[in-house]
Amino acid sequence: MGQRDKERAVCEKVAYYVEHGFKKSEAVRKTMVDFCYTTEASIYNILRRNKKTNAND
Repeated sequence: MGQRDKERAVCEKVAYYVEHGFKKSEAVRKTMVDFCYTTEASIYNILRRNKKTNAND
């Protein structure tokens, strides 16, 4: 699994939790548990980076 695939999976997991009624900060913390190796800051960086990438598409 490549880096982009991993980042996409993180973004999808955060979006899933937000769609199910969690606040963004709660969704990020739940995603941290799902992806044991990540930190809260890294998830926010992934979301920010992918937001820029999607805006350029």
